[in-house]
Amino acid sequence: MPFYGDEKSPHENIMWQLSFPVDEVKARDLAGDLDLLKAIVLEKCGNWHDPIPSLIESTESSLFTAYPAYDRDPVPVLDNFLSPRAAEGLVLLGDASHPMSPFKGQGANQALLDGVNFVDHLIRKGNTEDAIHSFEAEMWTRVRRKVLESRERATTFHHPGILDGEFFFYRGVGSELLQRLKDKEINVRSGDDIDKLIMSEMNSLNLTENNSISSKG
Repeated sequence: MPFYGDEKSPHENIMWQLSFPVDEVKARDLAGDLDLLKAIVLEKCGNWHDPIPSLIESTESSLFTAYPAYDRDPVPVLDNFLSPRAAEGLVLLGDASHPMSPFKGQGANQALLDGVNFVDHLIRKGNTEDAIHSFEAEMWTRVRRKVLESRERATTFHHPGILDGEFFFYRGVGSELLQRLKDKEINVRSGDDIDKLIMSEMNSLNLTENNSISSKG
C-alpha cells in the first residue's frame, strides 16, 4: 500500500505487511532480531510471483517491524456485573476493552461504535456510573460475536488449504457479485447478517470450486 510520497525515492513509497502463525515466544524473538525476521519472510515468500520477492529483498532490515497479534476471551455479560472502574468514572473503549484479531476488520469499527454508544448512554442515564454500567453491558453483548469470529478468521485465513476445498469461498469476488450486492443494498448497514447475505448471493451465482467469478481492476 502507499506509504508516503517522495518522487525522488519511489522505492520507499510502499509499505507491505505479512502475517503468519507462530508461537508467542518465537514471535517475540523475531521482533528482536530483524535480520532473522527478514530471512524467514524470504524463506516463506521467496518463490512467490514478481515483484514480491524483490520487494522483500529491497527492504532494509532496519525498516522491518514485528509484533505478536493478540485477542482476549470476551467478557461474559452478567445482569449483576458491576465494573470496578465505574465508581471512579473510568471506562475502557476499543482494544483496551476487547482486543481482537485483525482478520475480520472489526477492531476499529467496534472502537468507533464504542465512542458513539457511550455518549448515547451518558445522555440517557445522566449519571456517569450508571452510564458506564449500561454501556459496558451493551458493548460486551455487541462485541462478543466479533471477537470470536475474528479469532476464527485468524485460523481460517492462515490454513494451508485456504485456496482449496471448503475454504474456496474466501478466494475473492468479481464484478457480477459486487453489482449484485450493490443492487440488493447488502453493505455495512446489513449489520451482523452481512456474512450470511453475501454467502447466499455467492451460492446463488454458483460460486463453487469449479465455477468462480473473476474480474480485473
